[in-house]
Amino acid sequence: MTVLQTERTKRAEHATRDQEMPDVAASSDVYADRFGGAVGRFLLNEQTEIVLDLLRSSGRQVLDVGGGHAQLAVPLTRHGYDVTVLGSSLACRRQLDKSISRDDYNFATGSLLNLPFPDQSFDVVLGFRLMAHVNAWPQLIRELCRVSRSAVVVDYTERRSVNALGRMLFPIKLAIEGSTRHYRCHTEREVEQCFRDSAYRVVSVRRQFLFPMALHRGLRCAPLSYVCERLATCVGATQRWGSPAIVMAQRSSAYDRQVADSNNRNRAGVTYR
Repeated sequence: MTVLQTERTKRAEHATRDQEMPDVAASSDVYADRFGGAVGRFLLNEQTEIVLDLLRSSGRQVLDVGGGHAQLAVPLTRHGYDVTVLGSSLACRRQLDKSISRDDYNFATGSLLNLPFPDQSFDVVLGFRLMAHVNAWPQLIRELCRVSRSAVVVDYTERRSVNALGRMLFPIKLAIEGSTRHYRCHTEREVEQCFRDSAYRVVSVRRQFLFPMALHRGLRCAPLSYVCERLATCVGATQRWGSPAIVMAQRSSAYDRQVADSNNRNRAGVTYR
């Protein structure tokens, strides 16, 4: 192998590693700054209200995978949930330690795609700010489902939204945010199918904003953002075309799990007698 090929291989390996550790970037001060100020609070409050509503009857033990951004772990602990955060590295607890005491939550490190917990270890498992940046996102969902006893809640960037033009509008997003990443969009159908493959049923899909979050950051006017989004919600536009979408899926019956196992074996090309 030539020196040039070796360098290309190293760059590819680093890119793959970073792609499967998106929570490291999301735990940085630069990322936290995107949600600073009145506009940032408006964006996060919407997310928090939806999650608290969804978790109302799903148990108190919560695993927040990739939750080093502290966007959910902090409000959940303050509402009495027993929260464990899984980060790809120790650096992922930086934002958490700024907001809550280490006695108020648990922290573990490990792979997002191979969670270091036994099956059904937690009542609810969360995965936010991950799917848009993980190549092996079906494996991510399978792992979230594996360690959950009851429900899984994730967010994803909806393809049926302005975000579908993400690559075209990326220079504008970069100019507004200063530092940002490319992201992957999903459809509701493919996300539902992935959960079905793990014997989970999607029971709720809540879309957050009609207008891109980068636009709200660019406007820098929380009252205007609030009015625009409330109007969009009232006329039904947000639930139809909004993004990111927050999805809650619940563990299905034993029959559904048998069907999911059969489907997974068929996809793997394995014959069982």
